[in-house]
Amino acid sequence: MVRSDGRERTMLYVGKGVERMDTILPNGDVTEIMISWSDKGYMRWLDPLNKTYKQVKLPKNLNRRFNPDALYDWTEEGFDTIDNRKCRRFVGRLKQLRGVANKSYELCLIDAKTGMQRRRVGYGENGKAGVAMDYLNSKIGPPPRKLFEMPEGYKRGYWR
Repeated sequence: MVRSDGRERTMLYVGKGVERMDTILPNGDVTEIMISWSDKGYMRWLDPLNKTYKQVKLPKNLNRRFNPDALYDWTEEGFDTIDNRKCRRFVGRLKQLRGVANKSYELCLIDAKTGMQRRRVGYGENGKAGVAMDYLNSKIGPPPRKLFEMPEGYKRGYWR
C-alpha cells in the first residue's frame, strides 16, 4: 500500500492465523514491523533500528483481526477504472454513533476480477479527500512462513 502524501508505504502479509505489516519510509528504511499471531494469542512490534521488540497478549476470543470496515454502512455505487482494470465502487458512511450523524465517508475501489482492494480514500465532513491508500500489487497464495518468525538479533526492550 502506498499513501498519497508519500510519507510511507506498507507491506501486508496475511496467512492462516498470522499477519505481518511492515512500514517503510520513502528512502527504503523499515521503521516498524508488526507480527500478529491470533492463533497463538499474541502480537509483537519490532523496532528494526534498535533491534528491539515488545510483545502484548491478544484477547482470548480474538479469532480475527479488528475490522474497521464494520464501522461503516457500505453501498455499491457503480464502477471506476484503475490501471485499465474495472473496479467496483463502494461508499462507506460511518454508522451513527449516539444519535450524532457524521458526514465523513470512505470510498473503496475493489478489483472486479480478483476481489482485491485497489484504492481507499477517506473524505472529511467538509467533503475534502484525505489521504488515499493505493494497493499497488498483490499476490494470491500463502506467504512464506519465515516472514512471520522473529528475526535473529532482536531483544525484548522498550519501544521508542
